[in-house]
Amino acid sequence: MANTLMNSTLPHQALPENSAEEPQDSLNESGEWNAENDGDSNGQATPDKNGSQNISNNQTPLQTHSPSRSRSHSRSRSASRNSNRSVNGSDEEATHTRDENEEDESQEESAALSLSLTEEELSSLFQRGMCLLHGVGTDRDLPQAFSCFLDAAQCDYAPAKNMVGRMVLFSIGTRDDPNTAVIWFREAAEQGDTDATNAMGLIFELGACNVKPDMSTAAQYYQVAAKKGNHEAMTNLAYFYEKGLGVPRNFKAAYNWYLQAAQLGNPRAMNNLGTMYLQGRGITVMEDEAFHWFLQAAIQNHTIAIIHLGFMYEVGCFVDENLDMACDLYSKAASLGDTNGNLQLGRLKIKTGEQREGIDVLNKACLNGNYEAHLILGELYQSGWPGTQPNLEIARSHFLEAAQNNIPKGLVRLGVLCYTSGLENEIPLAFSCFSRAATIGDPEAQVILGELYRDGIGTEPSQAEAEKWFSLAAGQGEPWGMYNLGQMYENTICPDPQQHADLLKKAWLWYRRASDAGHQPSQDKLQMWPHPPVWFLPSSTTTTPLSGTAKISGEALWPNTNKTPTSSRSSAGEL
Repeated sequence: MANTLMNSTLPHQALPENSAEEPQDSLNESGEWNAENDGDSNGQATPDKNGSQNISNNQTPLQTHSPSRSRSHSRSRSASRNSNRSVNGSDEEATHTRDENEEDESQEESAALSLSLTEEELSSLFQRGMCLLHGVGTDRDLPQAFSCFLDAAQCDYAPAKNMVGRMVLFSIGTRDDPNTAVIWFREAAEQGDTDATNAMGLIFELGACNVKPDMSTAAQYYQVAAKKGNHEAMTNLAYFYEKGLGVPRNFKAAYNWYLQAAQLGNPRAMNNLGTMYLQGRGITVMEDEAFHWFLQAAIQNHTIAIIHLGFMYEVGCFVDENLDMACDLYSKAASLGDTNGNLQLGRLKIKTGEQREGIDVLNKACLNGNYEAHLILGELYQSGWPGTQPNLEIARSHFLEAAQNNIPKGLVRLGVLCYTSGLENEIPLAFSCFSRAATIGDPEAQVILGELYRDGIGTEPSQAEAEKWFSLAAGQGEPWGMYNLGQMYENTICPDPQQHADLLKKAWLWYRRASDAGHQPSQDKLQMWPHPPVWFLPSSTTTTPLSGTAKISGEALWPNTNKTPTSSRSSAGEL
């Protein structure tokens, strides 16, 4: 497998001294990492861009502070406190000092005891901590569980260090301390604990524990743990190869790591492997294999895989179309707490004419913060359905809910609603919505914003700004961006014959690219202009067709609401 990481040693990355933000909730109380993204409305993690103050490059984290060695200094600290406070002569302070001394002596006795434990005894102490943590065979006692892990960790027992790091990070049975947590993880990782090594990868990926995000370092940690057989690290490394995060994009490498992790029973890897088979990402499309891996992940209650199975039954992919089965699978995902299950169930009910039931289900998804559900409901109320009239006020409220959370499609839909209202005072809001969505990177909004600049609607006319936004949309494969660029170049009047010829060349090329992408107006244009200028011989160009368009002036064909399977970044995942 192609690999840019040449060694399997742990990366030595400077860690921060000072706190900046609270860590991301990437770990549950059971001590299991949930690698949430992140975002995108694309399923990808978005690390914090703000840096934090770091230790100097020639100083390792362990030189700065080592928790497992801290108790050896407790007696000297105690003596110092006692000496300082005795000067005051206060009975109250003396009593407080005696209490602290007794606590320090108790800690020293505990440390001395842990240092004498054998490997077998440390393992037993660790298992007792796990039982207390999960309430297995005894009452759940988080502080006592932490005490067991800490005693074992003080004796350099790597798995216990990993658990101390997790509990310290999220205040499970103790106070939170992100800076100390990352040092525990680092110590455990250096001793070969693959769970801690994977945790370090997540810390650098997400920018948790006040560590500056670094995808390259995260990839190195994942690779070290993956090579030692950790299936979570295998899945994370595969995702990095699939998306090109910290390593060059390599679908073959992604497939190989997903396959290894899936064979070890990792449900995220199974789901993402099924997605690669269904979409043919780096491999031949094999719907039977996709169904197989989605099913295996669904058996483990992986909600994204359950939804993907529902999609295959809904559209008749590999299996016969069965809408009842699709509804059951979407309902199952919803019952497991995935709001995307409600989203797909509500969408399917509306698709099959059960609008009222679908609206009720989508409202449940909205209450749980699913902004895709707001978009579907907004479009439904905007257009109306059989037996009802459009309700633009309710549609606007749904679009506004999504727009206020910077959901690009929510901004676009709200902008279109304001623009088409016919009210002059709504134009500034429409322009603002399109501008925000275009800046986020939505190609539909970029085309519309380009049209507003071109026509001087809501702003001063600017051909340069129009060309800029059309070009950005075209660069993302948006046919309307290509078409509008073609129009701009064709209609530009230039007195210089050679410059005018060059503009016509550009125009014909953009029409050709949009036509290759299945854009009907561009195809109509080329019927009237079937050949390029005789002095121009264009190179072969092809583009991948898109399912949507971004034209605002009556020719819009809004993107399809049906979802195709995607790779999941985490157990919570993305649709």
